Amino acid sequence: MKQYRIDELRPKDMENLISYMDKHFEKTFLEHTYWVEVPQDILTAEQAAHKHCAPHVISIMAERDWISCEFLIRTKKNIHCTCMAMADASQRAWIMDQMDAVLEQLSIQA
Repeated sequence: MKQYRIDELRPKDMENLISYMDKHFEKTFLEHTYWVEVPQDILTAEQAAHKHCAPHVISIMAERDWISCEFLIRTKKNIHCTCMAMADASQRAWIMDQMDAVLEQLSIQA
């Protein structure tokens, strides 16, 4: 799976990140795994047309000293739909920009 991974994070930084994600992102049934909705304006034409599959999301996972954002744009409603696809260039940039902004907001050096 292609992903944006930030590792070698200090325990206090991970604690702050998890606290932030618990408050701002949708928790999944897995511990320290979150859904983040992809904005409408960066969905591909197919994803935008599939309103019945919305919302389209990315998955963020956190472990002991790392976080990882998958470059797979998912739908929570129909995992077999063709609108679920690897992120295009603008979506990849958005994913990385979002995570970098969280790190900056929390003053985490990575």
